[in-house]
Amino acid sequence: MDAGAREHHDPIRSPERLAALHRLALLNTPVEPAFDRLTRLASAVLNTPVALVALVAADRQFFKSCIGLPETWASRRETPLSHSFCQHTVVSGAPLIIPDARQHPLVHDNPAITDLGVVADAGIPLITADGYLLGSFCVIDIEPRTWTAREIDILRDLADGVMTEIEVRAAARALEHERGELERRVHARTAALNAANAQRRRNELVGRQRAEEAQRASEIHFRSLFDTSTIGLYRTTPDGRILVANPVLAHSLGYASVEELMARNLEAAAYAPGYTRRQFREQIEQDGKITGLEAAWTKKDGTCMHVRESAKVVCGADGEVLYYEGTVEDITEYKRAEEALQQAHIAAMQLEELDRLRATFVTSVSHDLRTPLTAARAVLILLGASATDRLRPEEQRLVENAQRNIEHLGRLIDDLLVHNHLEAGSLQLHPQPTDLRMIVTDVLVTIDPLLRQKRQILALDLAEPLPTSVDVHRLEQALVNVIANAHEHTPPATRITIRGWVVDNDVVVSVHDTGPGIPAEELETIFQRFYQLNLSDGGSGLGLAIARAIVAMHGGRMWAQSHLHVSTTFYVAVPRALHGSSVCH
Repeated sequence: MDAGAREHHDPIRSPERLAALHRLALLNTPVEPAFDRLTRLASAVLNTPVALVALVAADRQFFKSCIGLPETWASRRETPLSHSFCQHTVVSGAPLIIPDARQHPLVHDNPAITDLGVVADAGIPLITADGYLLGSFCVIDIEPRTWTAREIDILRDLADGVMTEIEVRAAARALEHERGELERRVHARTAALNAANAQRRRNELVGRQRAEEAQRASEIHFRSLFDTSTIGLYRTTPDGRILVANPVLAHSLGYASVEELMARNLEAAAYAPGYTRRQFREQIEQDGKITGLEAAWTKKDGTCMHVRESAKVVCGADGEVLYYEGTVEDITEYKRAEEALQQAHIAAMQLEELDRLRATFVTSVSHDLRTPLTAARAVLILLGASATDRLRPEEQRLVENAQRNIEHLGRLIDDLLVHNHLEAGSLQLHPQPTDLRMIVTDVLVTIDPLLRQKRQILALDLAEPLPTSVDVHRLEQALVNVIANAHEHTPPATRITIRGWVVDNDVVVSVHDTGPGIPAEELETIFQRFYQLNLSDGGSGLGLAIARAIVAMHGGRMWAQSHLHVSTTFYVAVPRALHGSSVCH
């Protein structure tokens, strides 16, 4: 197939499509507020960081509007087609909806994913009235996203608004060209009349008729654009009396017809409490125009409507002001979204402050409890060592219960402090080469009194060396929580089995108990902070969550398997140390 045939079958390089694109004179033009308003609205309503009006040329895509695009692409306002998602919309002629570009077969290798941060994309084709595909109106998210049907409908409506702006712009250029042509003809006629006096009357009549016909056609065309615009349009006298308005403005303000709206005076009754027309009047009288003035208008039913207004002064040949001509854009939803965002920001700051106060309180209380707790533990140890033979059985049980409760309270304080550090991201690890069997042995020394009080039998299977590189203190804390959990949920006089082995690049320790078991649907939930099973005996709900977090910080894993009403096994796996290397960061 020769180059001409390939070009004919390539929608991107179709001569007819490219000709239509160039006729609209949009490529390489400056940014325009009309298009930026639509992309800003899309970004705000759909909560996306980026919104684009992309026009696809033969070898690049040009952004007529680009809100949120990262530099240096935002300054260039174009990318090569190698970075274009919108070209696929032009090829297919259909919307392109991509929840995750990295997984999408059409664009998974597109460099825009890494260069521009594109992950999720939704684009609606921009199609002219005569069927030519110009490009795409699209929004982009930097995270995977499932686009809802309502969001696609909103995007489609905004894309229609973009095409309306393009058509209005093209119509205005055509009208200007038509007026220029008409003026040229009138001048030509006038010159001809001056040269041929005999034909003056006839030529004047013909010229007048043609001018009137052209004016009528121009007025009809203007009225069509006026009535079909997607934003409010008006003409008023300088004192605010409405001369003409389009249906969009009337309906936005809650009026059934333009005629009903025209009975209202913008100067006297348009503005909501707290707003006046003074700023509008002073600026337009000084500059002859006003652009993007934000205010609040009162609708027919008395409710408030936020608007963005632009206007200009139209004067007659003698310089006398004929009327003001302006546009009114309803930005109520944008203002509501902006206010909601501000409220959310305030709420987030309040939550952050509450969280800081909570963390400070927990740390302070935990430290305040340590001193009396240490003293109480020492007294009980001394009492148990010196007076065991003199205590009656019930007194001995009271001492043992007190020891158990103090140890439980000590673990709870440790868990609260570690939880605070984890939430603040300030928990630091100091790894050193060690044998995991030594850590398990030290943990059992700590927890042995609890096991003896419930007459629980401990079975150990730690035959082979378990070399690793970990923060000994933190991993001891994690294993204490796991074994204490087994102790709490295992009946008296039953067996708890601890095993250790090496598998691949991990060393693994398992803690097996014969307690009531855990429902399958809660095997992951139990690792959430403050979560407790219904059969829990009142723990903090932090132990397993902290244990898993500490193991994860070592680059390891922690999980559970259970048979309901039979047994539960918790597994802790951390990286095996190879030749004394440190694996913890």
